[in-house]
Amino acid sequence: MKIDREYTIPGSGGELASALMRMYGQKGLDVGRSDVIAWGYAGELYIAVCLNDYPVQQMREEQYAVREAHGVIDLDCRDYDLLYSLLAGSSDAVGVCIHIPDVSGALHDTWVERQLIYDMFDFCRDGIG
Repeated sequence: MKIDREYTIPGSGGELASALMRMYGQKGLDVGRSDVIAWGYAGELYIAVCLNDYPVQQMREEQYAVREAHGVIDLDCRDYDLLYSLLAGSSDAVGVCIHIPDVSGALHDTWVERQLIYDMFDFCRDGIG
C-alpha cells in the first residue's frame, strides 16, 4: 500500500486528512493537499496497528515513506482539541467512527475512543514530525 504518484491512498478513509485540511485552513496555513493526505494515511495506519492487527513493520515502512516524500507534519499539541473536534464533529465526543484499513487494504468502520485519537496525534507529531 504505497502512495502512488497521484496521491491516492489505497485503504484510506480520509477522515483525518479532511480534518487536517480544515484545521490548516482555519489557521490560515497553506499546506499541500498531497502532504495532508499522506500524513492522514500514516495516522490511520497507527490506529490500524492498534485496533485492526495491521503489521507494525509495514506501518513503519509507510511512515518512513510519508516522511521522506512529504516532509514533517505541522502539528502542535495545542492543535489537538481543534483537530479532534473537526474529526469527531464535537469537542466533547467520547470517540469517533472512522474507516481504518486492514492488512489487505479493506476499510472497516472502526470505533476509536478519544484517548487513542490523541495518541494518534502524538504519533503524527512525533513519528512524522
